Amino acid sequence: MASLLFKPGKISREYIDGKRVKYTNPFRFYLSISIIFFIIFYSTHLIISENERNEPILYNSFENQDTVINYTEKQLDTMSVFGSISKRIKMYSDHYVKTETTSPDIALDSLKHKKNNYTRYLYKRAIKLTDLKDKDGSDQLLKFIFNKLPLSIFFFLPIFALTIWILYVRRPFNYMDHLIFIFHTQTLFFILFGIATIISRLFDAKIFNKIAFILFLIYLFLAMKRFYQQSVGKTIVKFLLVNILFSILAAIGIVLMFSISIFLY
Repeated sequence: MASLLFKPGKISREYIDGKRVKYTNPFRFYLSISIIFFIIFYSTHLIISENERNEPILYNSFENQDTVINYTEKQLDTMSVFGSISKRIKMYSDHYVKTETTSPDIALDSLKHKKNNYTRYLYKRAIKLTDLKDKDGSDQLLKFIFNKLPLSIFFFLPIFALTIWILYVRRPFNYMDHLIFIFHTQTLFFILFGIATIISRLFDAKIFNKIAFILFLIYLFLAMKRFYQQSVGKTIVKFLLVNILFSILAAIGIVLMFSISIFLY
């Protein structure tokens, strides 16, 4: 643990060089730390107090929107797939708000839409989305997403390792070497932000999360310098590229995860 915290890149370098006896398997170590981190994060961010529950809701997903047009099936068939889905959900949500009809068949009859598994499913999704206006509903969605987050990150890291492998294609490292490095740095990320989360909760100050983020960036740069053994100039360039690539992949991952969660919730 001390080497991971105070000697960036040392564990990864020695591990791929065969000095593995004194080190924990990086994958098991990552899983253990990530579980602890998400327990801490869950207990400090997603358990809502009674006072917070009684606070006024500051957002509304379906109010103050443009007038909803009731499209016919023939009109919907001329639209793109995503356009059709969007219009249907908006219509179904509006119908649910006005009539409080929870039965898809009754609602679809009223709207003169086809009754099949597809339209029934969309009507049920519209009800779910409408109910997210309530704080309890949004909390449940966040908890649903949160429960899927550890697994999502675990599968995201190998994809990120592939981009690092391409970035360092001329260096004498194979894919698994890059993956080991990423698991070690991600483990350190969880340790820093786990500590920052606890301190922030105790002192009600978000500055500690910002400090943790800065420390992680410094750590990542030093780890890349030691592990890949390149000059400071090359490491700076690769460091910037790594962070840009990570930001892009993370943004895509978040959008996909949220979109999928909405339709699975």
